[in-house]
Amino acid sequence: MAQQVLKKASYMVCIGNAAVTTYDKQFFDGAKRGYSEYTQNYRGKILTERDIYLIIMQIVDVKHSENYQAGIIAGWMAAMFETNPTECKLIKMSQE
Repeated sequence: MAQQVLKKASYMVCIGNAAVTTYDKQFFDGAKRGYSEYTQNYRGKILTERDIYLIIMQIVDVKHSENYQAGIIAGWMAAMFETNPTECKLIKMSQE
């Protein structure tokens, strides 16, 4: 009997000017949350470096995976540095 190979989807997450490839959609879910958190609560506000640290520490959720947490930070930072706001997108790239 032939061995069955499990296929994983590969994704590319476009955040700001960066494209991140991942096999785990949790990074994308975290990035969407981080992006939304910034745009809904902090866009247009003046923040200090201490404010940024405290906000990031507050929104990172240790109950979620490391990939999700990394996505939150990436999404939040992308939204903060964005000059032409665009929606965070997930693109399914391939099956391996």
